[in-house]
Amino acid sequence: MADNKKENAGSKKNGGNNKRSLKPLVIGVIVVAIGFAIGFALMGGTENYPTARGGEMRSTMTPAYFFGKTAKAYEAAKEIPEVLDGIYCYCDCQKNHGHKSLLTCYVDRHGSQCSVCINEALMAHDLHKKGYKKSEIVKKVNATFARK
Repeated sequence: MADNKKENAGSKKNGGNNKRSLKPLVIGVIVVAIGFAIGFALMGGTENYPTARGGEMRSTMTPAYFFGKTAKAYEAAKEIPEVLDGIYCYCDCQKNHGHKSLLTCYVDRHGSQCSVCINEALMAHDLHKKGYKKSEIVKKVNATFARK
């Protein structure tokens, strides 16, 4: 009986908590989290956009070779390569030409011949100048150029 009193006293000192009492709470939290995740996905809350591999190490071509919007796009690639290297190019040059990212379009003449490449680069550059973070720029480019 004295031993039982010591055990009960020990339980009271620890607030009466033991591992068994937490198990239903943990299971409940997991079930609710899964429910939210499924509901969020069914409501269209998650987007499965392609991602850029990134890691382009080659230099971009000089904008001096080009005119108008094309020259501005090559200038954007020179100014913000770290941003363009994180953007998927929606002309699908990653699939079709092995490009690593939108930045790869500007290491040769590919970017000069593709309106998708040009418009993505100009949009990214404009958003960057407005103070958007790289992650926000990627989201906006995806939302604008992804084929629904």
